[in-house]
Amino acid sequence: MTKKKKRRTKKKRPPKKKRKAAGEAEASADEFELRSEAAAKQKRLAMKKAKAAPKPRRERRRKDSAHLVWDSKPKRPPSPRDIEFQTAEVVIPNPARDEGTLPLTFHDGVLGNEEIDRAQMNRLIWGDNLLAMQALLSQGYEGKIDLIYIDPPFDSRSDYSHKMTVDGGEIVKQPSVIERLAYSDTWEGGVDSYLDMLYPRLQLMRRLLSEHGSIYVHLGPNICHYVKLLMDEVFGPGHFLNQVVWKRQSAKSGAFQGISQYGRIHEVLLFYSRSGDYCWNQQFTEYDATYVDSFYKHTDTRTGRRFRLRNYLKTPSSR
Repeated sequence: MTKKKKRRTKKKRPPKKKRKAAGEAEASADEFELRSEAAAKQKRLAMKKAKAAPKPRRERRRKDSAHLVWDSKPKRPPSPRDIEFQTAEVVIPNPARDEGTLPLTFHDGVLGNEEIDRAQMNRLIWGDNLLAMQALLSQGYEGKIDLIYIDPPFDSRSDYSHKMTVDGGEIVKQPSVIERLAYSDTWEGGVDSYLDMLYPRLQLMRRLLSEHGSIYVHLGPNICHYVKLLMDEVFGPGHFLNQVVWKRQSAKSGAFQGISQYGRIHEVLLFYSRSGDYCWNQQFTEYDATYVDSFYKHTDTRTGRRFRLRNYLKTPSSR
């Protein structure tokens, strides 16, 4: 048997050009890795800075920001004015109760009206209520009024000038400047002019109201929805308490008023408060005898008080 000799084979080395290309490839790969690491490091630093930087605050949307806008809406509320106004009368609500505190002029006429401290008395002021309220604010009445009731014009497009008949002829009394505002319900600029008149007055009334105060605004159904938005803006929608509907006459069809629609038989009172701590006096009236006899048929033998019995096991009414 003959043994085969193993041949030793040497690995062929690549040519120099190929070795050089491989070296360059390795170098470029290393360089790419370095660049990638540097880029990743920069990215990590940027992300770290972004996390550390304070986030910009999101602007919170205001609640209840809806309000009424018109072209001539006053930009600034009216301010107090130190002016004199005419006190037409000094009003005494309860003379029997206030007898001991009345000035002498009401007893024997010895003192004149100039001796009365009108600031301490209830007053009937004759004049434009805008000026009167500005004067009251300057005299220290801010936050001192507990109740306000106003009956502004209804935007009826009517002129309520005083007319009279003398010797068969009709005479129209020419109104003064103040009477023109009070009794003429015509507005050159339409609803805009009406709101221009009312808006600053509502702002002054809010300043005059105390923390326990409330306000009633008497309006017609044609304008109350505009004024409701003004009241929400001035007093706050959270201080709206009631919309009282006053039926001023019995029901009738629009034919009696010359209109082809339902009869206009109601007016509206908007009731707002200055704060949540407003004064409220619950009112009660006595039941009439017929009602008592019909519903309070039982009498307590110990106290003599009438009472009624109810079956609470019955299914409650749907209402």
